[in-house]
Amino acid sequence: MRLFAYGTLLAGMRLNEMLADAHCLGPAIIRGKLLDLGDYAGLVEGDAVVTGEIYEIAHPLRERLDQVEGFRPDDPASSLYLRKEVRARRFADGTTVDAEAYFFSRATDREHQITCGDFRRYETEKNGGKVWMIAYGSNLSTERLAKRLKRFGPERAAQRTATVLPGSLEGFRLTFNKKRQEGGPPYANIEFAGEGARCPAVVWSLTPEEIVVIDEKEGTIGKNGSAHYYRIGMPFLANDGLMVAHVYVANPDWIQEPALPSPEYLDHLRTGYREHGLNPHHLEEALVRASSPLVDGSK
Repeated sequence: MRLFAYGTLLAGMRLNEMLADAHCLGPAIIRGKLLDLGDYAGLVEGDAVVTGEIYEIAHPLRERLDQVEGFRPDDPASSLYLRKEVRARRFADGTTVDAEAYFFSRATDREHQITCGDFRRYETEKNGGKVWMIAYGSNLSTERLAKRLKRFGPERAAQRTATVLPGSLEGFRLTFNKKRQEGGPPYANIEFAGEGARCPAVVWSLTPEEIVVIDEKEGTIGKNGSAHYYRIGMPFLANDGLMVAHVYVANPDWIQEPALPSPEYLDHLRTGYREHGLNPHHLEEALVRASSPLVDGSK
């Protein structure tokens, strides 16, 4: 079966080791409502966007997960969670797949909605402090990011530069398939490509006020109410270990076939790769795929 995981089973969360032998199909979204239930999250029916990951799991693992989630197939009335079918839309290509997810089945007075719809992001925001933002596109460039955040002054820009961490998004690769609202060459995006794939990136330390500005620049709320990018939580492999940070991933409604970016936009990436010592091989591979889609065997 395919499982849509949205809480503590997600990569980087405390129960993800249960899915060590499962095959991950990458991040996806469904419709529902996500609740903060204390140490874990609960999914209930709703029309908000909920972010998670899809896994292919074997029957023995499904039975074990049923036990952990308190789902009794022969006695749904006494179950803490119910396993139900959902339609999940993959970020990678916008395709919709059938999966199952565990829905919270009890009435609770702790119905605090996780309005961002993303458990990993929510967990990193609980204390209200600085946010680690993953940059893989134009925000790699120190100059580009400083211009976007110029209202916060040069002292804050120096602090950001002093704390930037290079690393990678494991299992993902760089692509250029984010549509421009005004038309023309696309922007950068990441797509899940599975084991062995890697997208070089850095993480910047931003204040909550700064992340609001970047949200506006990245179009997390579009003019027509549809986000251009979603800001979601994601494991990031820094040089000194694994961390959970925030990353902008294109809304599946705003993706197209990969194509070459504009020279001006590409210059931001090349500058960022040089500044942070990132391996340019991954960037060049993305450009080859963008210029010749048939080179990608998955097409």
